[in-house]
Amino acid sequence: MFDLADRPLVFIPVKWAVLKPGEGEDAIAVESEAVIEVEVELKDRDELLTLFDDKFGEVSGEDGAVVEGKRLTGRELEVKRIMAIVRRWRKVMNGNKPLEFNEENLRKLLAVPGFATAFENAYLAACAGRVEIRKGN
Repeated sequence: MFDLADRPLVFIPVKWAVLKPGEGEDAIAVESEAVIEVEVELKDRDELLTLFDDKFGEVSGEDGAVVEGKRLTGRELEVKRIMAIVRRWRKVMNGNKPLEFNEENLRKLLAVPGFATAFENAYLAACAGRVEIRKGN
């Protein structure tokens, strides 16, 4: 059954590559994967086109995207877009303590290289009915 009125909230994994120090003083960095889980609202197609119209350039032809009635670009766009989609997160830590989901902490996470792109890919995959994007063939 499919209910058109459903606005599902689902947890999805967001994964991205990070480097961690190798063991020993002269060790080479080790490739690793960061993984967090975010609870997102799966928006309808019209809302997606508005939120992500910078990704779907043929929609408006303008820079940025419209969030809460304002055209935004850069970090402000990333923050407002994610705040409009995400309800909470898990597995986000600061000094081994869980970090609360709020705008200030989101800005800190957005400063981590790779996170913003990983989030967008994971969210758009979720909207297409997939938990993750498959790598390779």
